[in-house]
Amino acid sequence: MGGSDFTNYYIGNKDPKAAFQEIVERAIYNYGHSGYSGTIKEKDGFEILTKPDGKDLSDFIDEKMDENDKWGAAYCIELKDKDLKHFKNNDCDEGTRVYVFFGIASS
Repeated sequence: MGGSDFTNYYIGNKDPKAAFQEIVERAIYNYGHSGYSGTIKEKDGFEILTKPDGKDLSDFIDEKMDENDKWGAAYCIELKDKDLKHFKNNDCDEGTRVYVFFGIASS
């Protein structure tokens, strides 16, 4: 059994815990209840990370992905400021929160 990378974005007004639960429920709906899907539904929880100022978001995610364990928690980053540039014109109103959940899941 191996591991697969996953990355899920949440855009809305929920806190990280409720956002995580919503994404997991979507993954269960899409992939069923069987294990080893390689998706976020294999994770029991998440760890909140703070991206260092000046660090590129993609580079930071790549570095942290290398540290993730398929049996450990997912990672979560709340996107702020310049990292929101891809979302601002599309889906983000004032007060909208954007999280990226990522990691490696058993597959």
